[in-house]
Amino acid sequence: MYDERKTTFTEGAEGFEMWATPPVEVYLKVYLYNITNKDAFLAGTEKLRVQQVGPYVYRETGVHADPKFNHENGTITSIPKYPLEWVPEMSNGTEDDILTLPNVALLSFANVIAKSNFMTKMGVNFLISETKTYAIVQQSAKEFMFGYQSALVTLGNTFIPDWIYFDKLGLIDRVS
Repeated sequence: MYDERKTTFTEGAEGFEMWATPPVEVYLKVYLYNITNKDAFLAGTEKLRVQQVGPYVYRETGVHADPKFNHENGTITSIPKYPLEWVPEMSNGTEDDILTLPNVALLSFANVIAKSNFMTKMGVNFLISETKTYAIVQQSAKEFMFGYQSALVTLGNTFIPDWIYFDKLGLIDRVS
């Protein structure tokens, strides 16, 4: 039975094209917090101090890629994609800004093993020490947002793939 509340798409029609490539501009503004007193904080002599930087602005261009009409059930299957494009004229700073930031890979790893047994925690502490992984690192704004390689994550991915199933980690690396 025909339901008037549903929309029917025809390939090439205006409604279909608006769905496939929405004509809206969506922006992602990211502010980061640069740690300004890393050594004193890690030594325990000062509280953490940060400086807000950014925004780092990206335009999101959503598309429904590779649409397939499923005539047997009247649906459309597609692959939604949301690539991000750097917008330097709207940004305050560059993607290459070197910042002092928390090591997201280490914090994520610590969270994953937080409820593990003592022996597992000892093993992870050994890995952290051997890979010279630190809680606060210097990296570019782009690396922090879109992912960076980490020896600790690589080892975790190799030896405990049920827990660590990615090869890099970033604030928004899964978006694009």
